[in-house]
Amino acid sequence: MLKLGYTWDAGAGVVPVDFHTAANTGKRLMLRNAQSCAWIVTMAAAASGTDDLVFTLNEHTAASGGTTTALAQITTAWIKSATLLAGTESWVEQPQSAGSTLTLAGPTYAAKQLIAVVQLNTKDVDDGYDYVSLSCAATAAVTRLGIITSLLSDLSVRRSPALLAPTLF
Repeated sequence: MLKLGYTWDAGAGVVPVDFHTAANTGKRLMLRNAQSCAWIVTMAAAASGTDDLVFTLNEHTAASGGTTTALAQITTAWIKSATLLAGTESWVEQPQSAGSTLTLAGPTYAAKQLIAVVQLNTKDVDDGYDYVSLSCAATAAVTRLGIITSLLSDLSVRRSPALLAPTLF
């Protein structure tokens, strides 16, 4: 059985962009029909420099507008990185104290291609908040292409992919 629409759904949190040009605000992900979500960050290597990548997790009361609050639920990121990703890399855990930001250290990751995953259980979102987003701050003056893909999993409403409700706003 194919799983899109049955157990998971995906959308663009941040479309492919040069992350150094401005703050990259993640799209709001509606959580009502899922038990967990994850953001998959894929980044190109920087040509030079050691700029950090700083991601911020927020919760929201509405699809647009409403109240936005930092959500201190990032405790772990899982990362694959290499000068050139070849598909042979292993996941490396980057644990941290619970916080609303995740920093990927420039001296470690700036010159490498990477895939990073941040996960969230929807039960960890505060009451009244039905949306979450993951954003990335600008990375100084070094060109760094990237994308953030949002993934909802353990869907409570199962449908054909063509009949899935919109998840991003």
